[in-house]
Amino acid sequence: MFQFARLLTLQGDQRETSAWAGEVTAYVNANTDLEVSLWGAAFGHPVGTVAWSSMVEGRAQLFGEQQKLLADGAYLDLVAKAQDWVSAPAEDIFRSFVHGNPPEEPPAVGAVAAVTQAVAATGKMPEAMAWATGMADHASSVIGSPVGLFANAYGDFGGFAFITLQPDMAAVDASTDAVRTDAGYMERIAASAGLFVEGSAHQSLLTRLA
Repeated sequence: MFQFARLLTLQGDQRETSAWAGEVTAYVNANTDLEVSLWGAAFGHPVGTVAWSSMVEGRAQLFGEQQKLLADGAYLDLVAKAQDWVSAPAEDIFRSFVHGNPPEEPPAVGAVAAVTQAVAATGKMPEAMAWATGMADHASSVIGSPVGLFANAYGDFGGFAFITLQPDMAAVDASTDAVRTDAGYMERIAASAGLFVEGSAHQSLLTRLA
């Protein structure tokens, strides 16, 4: 199983950009076999960043649905509406699910996704993978919520992402406090020294809009 995500930073009247992003989400869900969620970046990305995400079985499924949309004039007209709001190309992410329990259903609107990313150091992929799976299991036991581990299929080679879903920001606060006061979590952080490219770690928080 894979996660596809497209990130786009929109600059303009937030009422208009949010409505457009929601319209795109509804159109894709109605005219493809993808089940797409719309997210808004709260922290860790430029202001105005939105993300569309979908779990897919593989590249063939995703490519087929993309080709369907690229041949759809109404979809292309809808995308063209955003040309004045976009200052940089969208970023596409394609990750394989490697450990944990993937969500069986998309989270509710208002749910929060916490994403922590890092890139394994050269020659340290096996050790980084072992550390990451152990950390995902331990963090999940501490916060009481599943922590999914994903590996980049494209982009930074050796890139990993931990993704945790919480129902709201209060739950994010509680889980953050839990891991920061857990000795086992801190010991595992210390044990990661040398396993990842220095400066590659990145954290972000996104809320589900539609």
